[in-house]
Amino acid sequence: MHMRYLLKCYVRYLSLSILVSFISPGLFSADRFNILTFTPHPDSGSFFHIMDTSTLYQLQFNVGSMVSYNGLQLKERYTDVKIVDSILEEHFFGAFGVTDWMEIGFSAPLIFKGYFYDVNSTSNIKKDYLTGDAVAMMKFRILDRESSPIGLAIAPFVTIPIGDERYFLGEGGVSGGGDLILDAKLGKYALVALNLGMRGGEKVSFRDIDKGNCIMRLGGGVSVKPSDFLSISGEVFTESPTNHLFANKVSTPVEAAGGVTLDIAKTGLKVYAGGGAGIIRGAGSPNWRFFGGLSYRLMNSKYIAMDTRRAGVTVSEAAKKEEMFIQLKEKCPSPDKYDPNRDDPACPKYYELKEMSDLVVKCPSNPADFNPEIHDQSCPKVYTLNKVYSPAEVRTIYMMSFVDLSLRCPDTVEEYNPNVHDPACPKYYDLKLAAETMMKCPSNPADYDPNIHDPACPKVYEIKEEYGKENWVVVKSISIADSDSDGVADVFDRCPATPGEAERDGCPKEKAVISGEILKTAQPIEFAFNSVDIKKSMIPVLFDVVEAMAENKNLRLRVLGYADILGTKRANLSVSKTRAERVRDYLVKIGADPSRLEAVGMGASDFVASNATPEGRARNRRVVFAVIAK
Repeated sequence: MHMRYLLKCYVRYLSLSILVSFISPGLFSADRFNILTFTPHPDSGSFFHIMDTSTLYQLQFNVGSMVSYNGLQLKERYTDVKIVDSILEEHFFGAFGVTDWMEIGFSAPLIFKGYFYDVNSTSNIKKDYLTGDAVAMMKFRILDRESSPIGLAIAPFVTIPIGDERYFLGEGGVSGGGDLILDAKLGKYALVALNLGMRGGEKVSFRDIDKGNCIMRLGGGVSVKPSDFLSISGEVFTESPTNHLFANKVSTPVEAAGGVTLDIAKTGLKVYAGGGAGIIRGAGSPNWRFFGGLSYRLMNSKYIAMDTRRAGVTVSEAAKKEEMFIQLKEKCPSPDKYDPNRDDPACPKYYELKEMSDLVVKCPSNPADFNPEIHDQSCPKVYTLNKVYSPAEVRTIYMMSFVDLSLRCPDTVEEYNPNVHDPACPKYYDLKLAAETMMKCPSNPADYDPNIHDPACPKVYEIKEEYGKENWVVVKSISIADSDSDGVADVFDRCPATPGEAERDGCPKEKAVISGEILKTAQPIEFAFNSVDIKKSMIPVLFDVVEAMAENKNLRLRVLGYADILGTKRANLSVSKTRAERVRDYLVKIGADPSRLEAVGMGASDFVASNATPEGRARNRRVVFAVIAK
């Protein structure tokens, strides 16, 4: 409620200020104006001064600053008096996404050093630490350039009179206006943008400067992005009074600027630098300008995935096949029940790769450690994977083993109980450690420095030695690769070809939907053996259930808990009931109405997979949501 109240106040203030700025200024005339015409946009878009149509996502923020050093900004045409000489300024800015298509923001300048003409002494004086007028703005995206031929947005703004008008750093009153923004992508790597706007303000009559109370703003630019982390931009911008449009050079400054931006690896950090100069030397366009700065935009896995979806990232065919085989787990019956006339034709290949993925974690990594009296008799197949299968199929085998074990094993090694959980879990934890740590370690163990590098690196070197060169190349490739660019490495991604969220193991958010008498969730809710704990991977799915209940006020659910066939009938009934109760209690904790939920233990019944395999038993240890009323 507090956030909504602040937003309402902001919108009302902005709207009222813009209205006042257009109605009142025409009645007065002033001899001061704002010389600071080069201001960064609060959301750190593709350009430095002009705007593109992109907006922040809901609850995303951007903050930053730009330092600019400008030479000779205002000179009287006939006497050559330097009214405003060089200025060193820093703009502080920030923006916040109210929705995925609307943002609010601000920009405020601080003048560290400037040289100004003193009308009393008729000479230039140095002034330090002055303020300029601040700007509050909004931006509304109407058309998205990623899904339409062009992007379209509008950006109303209002200036807040905190600048020192004696030195041409403020207008001495409120002004405001708005910009119409158009942009379009040119091929894969370029963006072109056009800004057209109007600004209200006081009439200005100062020496040879004559400005009416209505100013037209115009700007255009091109940005080229040759790589994911580098962009090069150029832009031209001007403003001119509508009472003598482009007729007076001093009242119509035109400036060109350009520079480079480094976008540091999806961290949200941008560093940029550039320069510019006045093409038409009017009030505000300097002889020269140098600028640089940095900004930080909140970029968690959710926003990375949203960026990826908007940009329509193309993923490889190999990644699409990997995802297909991972998803076949839910589609293919056990091999003995496969029907070629009914089931997916890719199931036989899935069974083959699934057998190998089970062996990868069951068998010792080093062939020399294989003992036929202890280990699975099929283990020798693992040591010839690269000879039998293509590189893409070997990657798929390893990824399937990771995904399966992530569902069967507790989240952390501390929670692992060898008497209860899958005996392959320790190997899974080793692989997980290697995948998470390998990029923090030098390739050569001799270069490892415990004072600099990750303390887990020695363990990574041990695992690398165990796996051998060929298999380690595969593990490394799926640990580094992020085929769908969603910020989740393929090795941890249940949907490696579809941009998703880290909280959902790399899969996109999907609504829980009613299918017959069941509320079907995007991912199944499965438990480790003899476990009733809510795993981290379940949480997003449970939030989806609460969301479905919020959207349908008549929806009532019966939470059904199940067990696999292992254990006594009494024990299975008890553990299944506890699973249902734990899920129900968590739903209530995150917002569900307890009067619309029931919890029932179903024991070892209604199996969805064979109990003959660990994978099948894992699928049977589940919770589902039966619809009582809708």
